[in-house]
Amino acid sequence: MSADKEKDPRKAQVTEEHRAEARALKAIWDRVKPSSQGEFGKEFGIGGQSAVANFLTGQSALSLKAAVGFANGLGCKIRDFSKRLAVEAHRTADAAGLVSDEDSYLIPRLDVLVGAGDGRITSSEDEIGGLSFRRDFLRECGIYTPHEGVIVNVRGESMGDTIADGAVILINKKVKSPEHRKIFVFVKDEGPVVKRVIHEGDRWIARSDNENKRRYPDFPFEAGQTLVGKAVWMGTKL
Repeated sequence: MSADKEKDPRKAQVTEEHRAEARALKAIWDRVKPSSQGEFGKEFGIGGQSAVANFLTGQSALSLKAAVGFANGLGCKIRDFSKRLAVEAHRTADAAGLVSDEDSYLIPRLDVLVGAGDGRITSSEDEIGGLSFRRDFLRECGIYTPHEGVIVNVRGESMGDTIADGAVILINKKVKSPEHRKIFVFVKDEGPVVKRVIHEGDRWIARSDNENKRRYPDFPFEAGQTLVGKAVWMGTKL
């Protein structure tokens, strides 16, 4: 029985090195602020709420599996909180013949056309590859994990020179509340559209950047409007 416990990282003796790793990990956790320890643990293969809490407080020594889950979920590198496990991860990847660029994330690109003009837009929402972005750039855009971002295609000229017809845009899906004068993708009757959201008086309106207001007039941005997310990149940061 004692031999089995020694092999189980959850039962391993906690050392000062492990506690230092926990403090570094907790600092990253507090900065990112995931919504729920339980949901986070299940999504990233760490375990339940108690397992996540024990790793964050240093009650349990971090395992490589848990470190990979925390790194993926928090949008950081293992070496940011554990040099010990970063070395182990490197050795494991090297032994497996794997090559990984840990400084970037592949953001999925969907077969979705976002309307920036007239007419109904249809799409399949199938994944059609992705684009690679540096992690530090994504953090500047508020995106800490690959599933928090998505790439979509734009059709139409209503956004003028800001977002050209045929462009692809990166959306931060975490942003679900409108921000004054920022560009958002949201769902209308005709499908997903991209507009600049403006707060005027006690109301929100959606506005096109195209100067032809007769063709592209403002319209109310309703409180119950379904936001896909905030547009943060179109070849350059928005």
